[in-house]
Order: sequence, then C-alpha cells, then structure tokens
Amino acid sequence: LGDDFHERSQHPQVFLSVEYFQRRRHDVVWIAFVFGSDRGAATGEGWYVDRVKVDTLEPAPPQCDVSPWPGEVSTAWFSLLDPSTIEADWTESCNLASFPAQTYSIQVGDLDALRTSGNYNHAPIDDRCDRTAPAAFTTGASNAYYLIVPAGDGREGGAGSNSTGLARPQVSNVCGARRVGCSAGLLPGL
Repeated sequence: LGDDFHERSQHPQVFLSVEYFQRRRHDVVWIAFVFGSDRGAATGEGWYVDRVKVDTLEPAPPQCDVSPWPGEVSTAWFSLLDPSTIEADWTESCNLASFPAQTYSIQVGDLDALRTSGNYNHAPIDDRCDRTAPAAFTTGASNAYYLIVPAGDGREGGAGSNSTGLARPQVSNVCGARRVGCSAGLLPGL
C-alpha cells in the first residue's frame, strides 16, 4: 500500500483496517477492492466486502469525480508506405464520446517469441502514447506484430483479445496503469 499507509489485520479474511497518514491537507485517497480467486478454499464461496466505513478527522464535502479510462479499438489497418515505413489507421475507441482526450500507442512485439513461449512482449514504439490516426512509423523486424492501444491521462486501455478470446496482457507500463473503460467486442485475433 505504500509508505503512507498502515495495514492492521487480526485475521485477513475477517478484519482489515487501513490508515492513511495524510501529508497534505487536500490529498485524494482512492480505495479499490480487487477481487481474485482463492484456489485453496474448498467451499468456493468467493469474496465478501462488508461493512465499509470511512472515518475522517476533518469532514469535507464528498467528491464524486469519476475519472474515465481508455477503451479499446475494434479495427486497425496497416499499410506499407515504403520498405521502411508503415502507416497505421484505426477506428476510434469504443468510449471516445465519454473520454474524448484519448490518444493511442502503436505497440510492437516479437511474433517469433510469442509463438515459441506464448508470452507477449509488446511495448509502445518510441515510448509514445500520444498518437492519433493515421500514424506512420518505422518498420520493425519482419516477424513483428503491432497493436493499437488507447491511452490518456496516464492510463492505458485494452489491447484487444487473443485467439482464445482472453484479453492481451499489458507488458509495458509506459502509457500508465491499465484498466479498460469499455470493450470493443473484438473478435479473437493474434
């Protein structure tokens, strides 16, 4: 949780208290619950979030400013302009209307490594997360794969789904933390 937090737990499945030691008067604290799987549990009951209580020493008006997250791109086209330049074009992200500040990264990965290991290794070309369509870039190796991934405000959207229908992973955090604001309903692909 970081240096500014303190966790106090008597029994993690029953009680968890987190205290935030505020450094500045108007710090914003976001609290999120991440649900996972406990494969060791025989009952298969799942997770519970119960009796959430937020206390403060200085009451303040509630802040209900929900920050949007980038979405996904449903279709992309790649054209070879010359032997060393590719131009990418794509449809707008599925939630462009609610998050118009989105830009995009063109990510490149090694297709041979993906085939051999099953692991993705894509990252934004030139560490750029500010591209708009259409965008030209220098070609990579002949065995490269390319993805168009929405980004904005230090956040990254989705990279589509693989051939089994699962979301492609975020390999690089250059464009920020990944959380997908909407799914483009992509057909399985690479």
